[in-house]
Amino acid sequence: MSAFNDIMFHDLQIFSAVVGVRSYKNAAQKLGIDLSNIGRRIKALEEQLGCQLVVRNKQNIAITPNGMRLYQAFIKHDAAFNEMLDKFQNNMGSEGGDIDIAIPSGIIEYILARKIPQYLKQNPKININLISQTREMNLVAEKYDFAILRHIPQQNALKIRKIYEIKIQLYCTREYKERYGVPEKLNDLDKHMLLGRIQDDLTKIRYYQVYGENEHSAALHINSRFMTNNVGLDKQAVMSNEVIVGGNDYLYKEELATGKIIKVLPEYYFQSDFQSFYLVSDGNKHRRKIVQDFINYIIKIFEEVN
Repeated sequence: MSAFNDIMFHDLQIFSAVVGVRSYKNAAQKLGIDLSNIGRRIKALEEQLGCQLVVRNKQNIAITPNGMRLYQAFIKHDAAFNEMLDKFQNNMGSEGGDIDIAIPSGIIEYILARKIPQYLKQNPKININLISQTREMNLVAEKYDFAILRHIPQQNALKIRKIYEIKIQLYCTREYKERYGVPEKLNDLDKHMLLGRIQDDLTKIRYYQVYGENEHSAALHINSRFMTNNVGLDKQAVMSNEVIVGGNDYLYKEELATGKIIKVLPEYYFQSDFQSFYLVSDGNKHRRKIVQDFINYIIKIFEEVN
């Protein structure tokens, strides 16, 4: 490949990233290059091709019809190039490396922290970096291989799959029951201290849909004086013998088996909007085989947990 063509191929990759995220800034973050280089390389590509590809103003950018035709033609070749590299690595027996994952704090980190060591033993060439995030993130602009989020993001060109939805039930210790008794019906909950849920942005979850054995739902308002955003804290709090907490059987499996924890109002479960989780990846980014294999492993984990 000549020096000219090599430079043009790199410029086409930059242009493709810009189209994918519709932002010079986010494209620079995604590619790990200086923002000033983005506009300069796009302009050089336009001069080489003799046509305008991007229209940029202060608020946003627009891709011209010529730009979209070029993008659609190039991404096929770029995907084929990345696939060729993947196959080469596999044939050389060198399929390995780091997988970077962003997850929300809480039940997801608790489940995965238990399951990942087993996967690593079976895949000795892989390193997994599990980052618990407590902030809003832009998956396209950041360098994670994929993320698990509590919401469906608004960014374009993302692959999204719902993997988990928590059905919350209530738990307390046997000591709590001996001290204070337990609610016999939903209206009795007001007489007890309940551990509530708060999101990372300090939004307090006050309203839940309650489902009984007949699956008919009713709205329930919980006015808790003690709220957390992490199941690790929940487990510590319930062992104080002073509070009823929400969770699921997976979280309290060992404690239920030993009798330390018992269910409260076991015929009911509680749901709110924040209890759904989505596996999200950049649809414009070529997914390495090791990443896809690990995603499949995660999906299987949550199929078993659900």
